[in-house]
Amino acid sequence: MINYKVLHLLGNILSGKIADFPITISGMLAASHKEGGPMTAKYLKSLEKNKDGLYYLPYHKYKGNTLRSFLAIETRLREFSNLNTDN
Repeated sequence: MINYKVLHLLGNILSGKIADFPITISGMLAASHKEGGPMTAKYLKSLEKNKDGLYYLPYHKYKGNTLRSFLAIETRLREFSNLNTDN
């Protein structure tokens, strides 16, 4: 994720399709493990900010395999957002 220059997003809140959650390194790693680093970085670089300052993905801009991958990435980011990586 360092090489893709997306670490600046860590700690920001993502307004996802299901819930809001923080963007964490554990989520990034889980998403990149499942969908690949380049696609995870593409997802993160596609995020926009809403009027409340939360990041979100404008899903209407994507379709097909890209949309499927983006949905899987968001799920991994959310499900692994609270994983403790301090150990």
